[in-house]
Amino acid sequence: MRARGNYRLILNASLFPDMKLTNMDKKGITFACVNSASEGKDGLSTIALKFKDATIVEDFRAAVMEHKANPPVVALKTPENSPKASDE
Repeated sequence: MRARGNYRLILNASLFPDMKLTNMDKKGITFACVNSASEGKDGLSTIALKFKDATIVEDFRAAVMEHKANPPVVALKTPENSPKASDE
C-alpha cells in the first residue's frame, strides 16, 4: 500500500493462512500482520483500513481470501530463506 501523492510505501505485508479480517464499522476492515515497511517495531501490528465505499471493503476481503486460498508456487525470497554468503 502506498501513500497518496508521493506514493511512499506505507504497508508491505505478507498474507498468511490464519490471517483474520474483521469488519470495522461499514467502510473499514482490520487485520494483524507483520509490516515490512515500518521502521523499528517488530512483530504483529494491527492495521485498520477505511475505504470510501462499503463495496470496496468486500472487494478487498474477496481479493485477500482468494490470495490466501492460492499461495505462491515458488517460494518467496526473504532474508529468512535466502542463502547466506558463507553458503555459496
